[in-house]
Amino acid sequence: MDVFAQQRTHQRAALLAVSQLACLGRHTVTGLLATAGKQHQDWSADYRLFSRDRWDAQRPFDSVLGGVLGFLAPDAPLVAAMDDTLLRKTGPKIQDVAYRRDPLSPPFHTNLVRGQRFLQVSAMLPTRPQGSAAARAVPIRYQPAPPLPKASRRDSESQRTEVRKLAKTYHPDYNKDDPKAAERFAEAGVIVEEAHPDFSESVACAHVLRAYDYAITKGRLLREHRDLLKPEVIWNIEQGLKLTLADLERAEAQRVTLAARALAFFETYDLLLCPTTIVAPFPVEQRYLESCDGTTFDNYVGWLAIVSAITIACCPAISIPCGFTRENLPVGLQIVAPPRGEASEP
Repeated sequence: MDVFAQQRTHQRAALLAVSQLACLGRHTVTGLLATAGKQHQDWSADYRLFSRDRWDAQRPFDSVLGGVLGFLAPDAPLVAAMDDTLLRKTGPKIQDVAYRRDPLSPPFHTNLVRGQRFLQVSAMLPTRPQGSAAARAVPIRYQPAPPLPKASRRDSESQRTEVRKLAKTYHPDYNKDDPKAAERFAEAGVIVEEAHPDFSESVACAHVLRAYDYAITKGRLLREHRDLLKPEVIWNIEQGLKLTLADLERAEAQRVTLAARALAFFETYDLLLCPTTIVAPFPVEQRYLESCDGTTFDNYVGWLAIVSAITIACCPAISIPCGFTRENLPVGLQIVAPPRGEASEP
């Protein structure tokens, strides 16, 4: 077989491939060697087959693809299906390993696991006479799908310095009519896209969960010291006391949905950047924001949805100062990472 440079390497690979089919335990290299009856022999050559890049892992599939094409009629189409798979890995130094969404997570809770992601392409071969939908999937490609590379802390300081300069020069407050402001950032090596997860249920979800927490933790204060509480707190506790089991069930289901959407969003993007608040600081005499850009808020926490949505979706976030408005009021930037991704983000 021309995939391997030496016949003995070919024989060793063929033996391990057959052992994959017959192995009853974990399909590790050790398990395959034990299945082949080589547990008491020198294993070094077998391990080098996997640890050294001496052969193209895609070449064996070429023979399979040739057999598939020979099985089909000359005028028959080649139907293929593609799916991804996750191989769980725990080693901290294994190449292309990253935190991924666990496909075996229950619908009510999303888990993250470390692993390698692969894309598998299979040819769909008919197993019954023409007209039947039955088919057998035969793998013809198995391609690694590593995460996108990220800048190293060591070599990104100059890039961060350049971005800070651009932020001061092309800040939206000073360039509201400049459609190419974002392109200046791209020229510095930072790709910025206007995108966000669908957090449409976050306001209703946060309202219920906050009210429930207030009823549990502050209900006694309402009963014993109502005259000392401000109106907004009294309202929030009373809202919690009115909740039904159906309200709580719906809010928990919404929270799971929001976390799942956030996970899907961060499969494409590294970070989500957004303002910490929707307005600049307002006078201290004003208790809370009642309206913004034509939208009226019916309670005192409605204007905080831009931060409560991030919390409900289980996303770690940090708020940092990033400049000032024309009125010299501070502006905060919220940097959001994937759900439960504190350990994976710098």
